[in-house]
Amino acid sequence: VILCHFCSSHVVAMEDPIPGTRIFVDFFCKPSGSAYVLTHAHTDHLKGLSAEWKHGLIHCSPITAALLVHRIGISPRILRTHECEVPFELLDPSSPSPITVTFVDSNHCAGSIIVIFENLCDGPVVNTGDFRLCDTILRSPTLQRVALGADGTRCQKLYVDASWANAPFYQIPSKAMSIEMCLHLLGSFQTERWFIRSSLGDEELLKAIALRFPGEKLLFTEEHRLREIQIACPDLRESCALLAPDELVDPDHCPRFVIIKNWSARRDDRRLHNVHGVSVNWSTLWWARSQVDRVSQCGPKCDYYQTLWQIVYSVHSSKQEIE
Repeated sequence: VILCHFCSSHVVAMEDPIPGTRIFVDFFCKPSGSAYVLTHAHTDHLKGLSAEWKHGLIHCSPITAALLVHRIGISPRILRTHECEVPFELLDPSSPSPITVTFVDSNHCAGSIIVIFENLCDGPVVNTGDFRLCDTILRSPTLQRVALGADGTRCQKLYVDASWANAPFYQIPSKAMSIEMCLHLLGSFQTERWFIRSSLGDEELLKAIALRFPGEKLLFTEEHRLREIQIACPDLRESCALLAPDELVDPDHCPRFVIIKNWSARRDDRRLHNVHGVSVNWSTLWWARSQVDRVSQCGPKCDYYQTLWQIVYSVHSSKQEIE
């Protein structure tokens, strides 16, 4: 077992190829004659990738491909997309025989995948990318097969996301539990306006808010983030609106949920100067910095220093789930 993350540091790239191959995962180092697989579109997994990339085809999920085109302007011609649980052959530049690759939804962010490599000389290899263990992953027929070795080919090497592999994070509320905590908090302040920091990975939360409060619009202050949501959750289009660059928000007619990039963006955005409300942030990193003993026992907490509510929400597996 090879641990690829430690304590949410953002140094995650797998700088060596899959053993015995010239296939790189989440690392774009430009060696000639290599093949590349991308697990998801978070910036810390795009090391070396840019709009000018011309050093090999990139294999990823359809959503990740669309996000790459949107985020960094990469050419669709070098992207090869594959659906989850549908094996495909990947030509290994160092071997005459193709490698069989299968993607599994990793429950991390929109488009994120676990990657299973088979037909390798030393046996199957699994790279989790970033993942949050869930029933869908446990039920994956491909993962079950290579984990149990039902056909005589058992996984020989596992590269695993260990972001929260330490004691305070032995248990972390599931995504569903965290979402319910958030919805309860939002419902407890029915007359308040909420400022919500959003980035790639909280699409399920935003979708849950739209479903729980169907008469409310999600007002995005950044077109970039709105476009990501439209790619990741097309069914949310009717629930979203965009604040125009030169539009001053009328405090009496501002939607209840305002989606912002970060807290400094809210403070510096002249369009929002006359708009007041409550802020909410969902993450696990804040709790890690707060040095809590057990994240599993933490409910919503008001961070008075920043005057906002904090809710535990993790897209990485707990220590127990990793084990």
